[in-house]
Amino acid sequence: MDGNNVLPFPTKIPQQDIETIETIMMVFRAQEISFDQIESTTESLDALLARLRQEQDVEQIAEQVSSSAWRFRTVQLTYSIVTGKRLSLVLIDQGSYRFFHYRSEEISVGPSAKYR
Repeated sequence: MDGNNVLPFPTKIPQQDIETIETIMMVFRAQEISFDQIESTTESLDALLARLRQEQDVEQIAEQVSSSAWRFRTVQLTYSIVTGKRLSLVLIDQGSYRFFHYRSEEISVGPSAKYR
């Protein structure tokens, strides 16, 4: 992500939406992520996904989860950035904004890695 499309913290997001977004992030991240740790953009979710796929090696990007079970559509992507590390990205489509959180994760590169 290049940050060109990242907006300042939105001030008119309903509290109920903020709580839902934080809950979704907590489920996907297995830890509490406060709303101020989450970035936002007005770029559509489909455009964001298409751009990410175009910028990355298509063979290395994998859409792990795409869920419409939540109040907001949520997509989690992971892709290799260097040997032994991957980038994990959670995108939430709130309607007016897309919220995202990413982190670098260590991955096992041993023989058992293909079974993860």
